[in-house]
Amino acid sequence: PGLDVQHIFWYDFHDDGIDPSNAENNYGLIRNDWTTPKFSYTAYQWMTVHLNGASPRGMVDSGAGGMAYRFMRNGTVVDVVWGGGRTNLPTVSGQAQAFDLGGGVLPVEVSDGLIHVTIGGDPVFIEHTGIPTLAAVRQASEALRQLGVEREVSLIVSGGIRSGADVAKA
Repeated sequence: PGLDVQHIFWYDFHDDGIDPSNAENNYGLIRNDWTTPKFSYTAYQWMTVHLNGASPRGMVDSGAGGMAYRFMRNGTVVDVVWGGGRTNLPTVSGQAQAFDLGGGVLPVEVSDGLIHVTIGGDPVFIEHTGIPTLAAVRQASEALRQLGVEREVSLIVSGGIRSGADVAKA
């Protein structure tokens, strides 16, 4: 379900003045000197990095009491989330990366088909990366078979075991 957005116009690219008490002087992405970027410029820059060419897929439940929108960009799922707390975003990917509005990397945990990131009021970009474990095993097994070494090489898969309960689930 694309939104078919053709153009985005940003008002105002640069601050119109230098008076901090005049709102019209402070709407810009960069300062009045035309060279100093504001944080809004950096945030806009990182938004375009993560969402350029992406198609909206709709809202998802973040599990953190906030908002979460899902996008697809060249086969990669990208979630934009904000709210407060720890996310529980559904995923089929084995890994994820999270970035704040300034491009900083945030700690991420992926377990039991969920992505966990602690978020606040500012949007966070979460990219689902890596292929699911079972898909990776299937691909590795097929590659070994094509090379004719499936009986000579042992394929060992592990990960995600943090406690006795995880062992029991496996």
